[in-house]
Amino acid sequence: MYQRILRDPLLFPPDISSDARSLIIALLSRDPSRRLGSNGADEIKRHPFFARHIDWNRLLAKKIQPPFKPSVVRPFLLSPILL
Repeated sequence: MYQRILRDPLLFPPDISSDARSLIIALLSRDPSRRLGSNGADEIKRHPFFARHIDWNRLLAKKIQPPFKPSVVRPFLLSPILL
């Protein structure tokens, strides 16, 4: 398994966007010095996957509605099954 991680190419389903593919490849670069984010979080924020769709200033100011809000039974409970 370790050798496959080191040597095998990444495989993606055909329906993944080119921006998502590029982001994943950059985040999983085998050379840590070339990995996306090795020069700070701004490097990741500038990647087209995020830069095209996220206004980071509005997000920081909490002015963007999340696309999905999970229903929470109790804040420290991971699953309603555990009730």
